[in-house]
Amino acid sequence: MHIYLGNFDMELRDERSVLLSKGFDGKPVSARPQFPLDPSLAHTKLYEYRLDQAGVPHDAIYNPHDGLLYTVDQYLDHMAVTDMNTGASEYIVQQGGAAMSYQAGYTKENPVIGEFDPGARHGPHSLAMGLDGKYYVTNTGTASIGVFNPKTRAWEASHRIPPENKSIYPHTIRVDDRGIVWFTLTGSEQVGRLDPTTGKFNIVNLPTHTPGGIAGTTQPYGIDIHPIDGTVWYGRLFADKIGRIKPDTLEVAEFDSPVPGPRRMHFDRAGVLWVTGYSEGQLARIDVDGFKSKVYEMPEFAPGFRPAPYALGVHPETQDIWVNENMTDRIYRFIPAEERFIVYPVPLRGTYTRDMTFTEDGLICTSNNPIPPAALEGGVLQIICIDNDYRPGATDEVAQQ
Repeated sequence: MHIYLGNFDMELRDERSVLLSKGFDGKPVSARPQFPLDPSLAHTKLYEYRLDQAGVPHDAIYNPHDGLLYTVDQYLDHMAVTDMNTGASEYIVQQGGAAMSYQAGYTKENPVIGEFDPGARHGPHSLAMGLDGKYYVTNTGTASIGVFNPKTRAWEASHRIPPENKSIYPHTIRVDDRGIVWFTLTGSEQVGRLDPTTGKFNIVNLPTHTPGGIAGTTQPYGIDIHPIDGTVWYGRLFADKIGRIKPDTLEVAEFDSPVPGPRRMHFDRAGVLWVTGYSEGQLARIDVDGFKSKVYEMPEFAPGFRPAPYALGVHPETQDIWVNENMTDRIYRFIPAEERFIVYPVPLRGTYTRDMTFTEDGLICTSNNPIPPAALEGGVLQIICIDNDYRPGATDEVAQQ
């Protein structure tokens, strides 16, 4: 990922090559994964929706107004619109960037995408719905916020970040209750704010930290809005910091993260912040009022082999925390009231899932997009949805029928 952010120098490359050579030494893997089988899995269903014309279908989000799934493709610059009733998807290309190469050469029969270089295209990464019902999209390659109108199924004019801000790689995006769009800038140590009604940007330069490990930057990554006081919170992946921005003054405060490698995050309805600890396979519960935290160790799949939780979502009804994990073809559910995990296996080997989204009838969905697509068993990228028999307003008896 570091090469996409323009910090891939020779010294870092040499360090990475040493690490990779030690890990890939030709010896067979001796670890044997062991997962507890929770009784609830007996009545859980999993649905898979093929994305035949996909390169890197990054984040997916459910639209409560039309019941469709919308997925941005970071490689092919399109929005995939998936009807879960039929399984069919429509692909609408964001013009410029990769649009011409998509129209000229990419087909279902020839899905080879070559080297992944977001700088050569718009590179839509994450999306969030604005108060106007439109999707606002981080374009990693063109340093802009794209706009997609689901009613017209069309991309509208994007908002370009002024070049004097030297902003690189818009990443995760959220919209507050005033309609202001907030996003992290992973390659330039910034957080951005856009008022879509005026097109005005405010770019917040974050405090300087020395990046840890072999990273070239600290990478501001996940971001979310406090549901009660409207403050903006973000994580810095290689600085092990979690920050707060006051929306009216843009004042920044940063705190030591309770977990190494804070990646993506979400608030629950009570204002508790949940954060994935990517480096050591942990989940953090943070009371941001006083910044008090509790850390939960995710179950190991083999002794000494830690999970790698990338993103999480908070179920809007149950408030359970759904966590993806990109080492073992599993998705985790954490039940806060019981402080326990349930592990859900995914059918395909080579799974790499992303942000979580939730449908009105209780499905838990995420995109599945390892790079390159051939790394996924079968080579066809997809949307995965889990049905664990939850239905809003349904009794247990009805839900089990």
